[in-house]
Amino acid sequence: MTDSAKKILWVFSSFEIGAPQRRYAELISRLGGYEHVICAVDGRREAESLIAPSATWRAIAAPRGRKRGLSISRLWTSRKLLASEHPHLLVTVGLDAIDMLAVNRGPGSAPHLHFQDPKIVVRRSAARGVGCTRSRSTPH
Repeated sequence: MTDSAKKILWVFSSFEIGAPQRRYAELISRLGGYEHVICAVDGRREAESLIAPSATWRAIAAPRGRKRGLSISRLWTSRKLLASEHPHLLVTVGLDAIDMLAVNRGPGSAPHLHFQDPKIVVRRSAARGVGCTRSRSTPH
């Protein structure tokens, strides 16, 4: 991919094989003209096998630090990852990937899209005793 190609940084909670990951792999396969950089917070990247060979992509290691929740070390390494990759678009998928939102601030920050399976939000919120409101969401 040339230096002028636009880069999309995809940060997934997990990129194991499942229905949402199949849809994202198909989207990555069909979005030509971009360099796709894939990062799975939990280190599971089995769905990479679903990406078409014609797609331009590469995998990178997840930011180190606590695997769940926010930590100073994970925020620091997430910020360094964003600075080194300098994406044209940041796409986060899942609650464990949302720490990228916290560090994608200031000059040079990338436009950011976040996708979340509404069923997971409701299940996790209910388990914590937190009320949920219905909101518009982008289907996977």
